[in-house]
Amino acid sequence: MAKNQEVIRQLFESKATVRRKKVRSRWLSQRGKGNESGV
Repeated sequence: MAKNQEVIRQLFESKATVRRKKVRSRWLSQRGKGNESGV
C-alpha cells in the first residue's frame, strides 16, 4: 500500500509540474509575443 501511494504521489506531482509548465509557457507567450529571449 505504501508503494502504491508513492506511485500515485509521483504521478500527481508529474501532472502538476506539466500543468505548471503549460501555464507558464502560455503566460510567457501572452506577455511577450515574439519576444522569446531567455526561454
